[in-house]
Amino acid sequence: MTKRSLFAVCLLIAIVGCCADRALMDVRASTRAADAPGYWGFDTANLDKSCKPCDDFFQFAMGGWMKSNPIPPEYSSWGSFTVLADKNQQALRQILETAEKTEATAGSNERKVGDF
Repeated sequence: MTKRSLFAVCLLIAIVGCCADRALMDVRASTRAADAPGYWGFDTANLDKSCKPCDDFFQFAMGGWMKSNPIPPEYSSWGSFTVLADKNQQALRQILETAEKTEATAGSNERKVGDF
């Protein structure tokens, strides 16, 4: 392979990589809200950029999140998994209350859930 064709291949790979990265950034920007389907990744808003990472990495990595999400008084700890667990509990409660109000046939799964 000549230097010219090697350069052309490297240039093509760089262009494709930049385009793919740009498309990924567009997808991330359109799904920025945590409730949006397909949300994933690392949110840089959770960083505390006033702290140097070499001085206190935990404060640097979690400071922004801790500032915007204080521990509610009814909880001893708070985190993204606690938020997820609360949302799951609310969804399960709604399912149970809906099943309780429906008139399903005796012996059906919906009736068993409603009776429960």
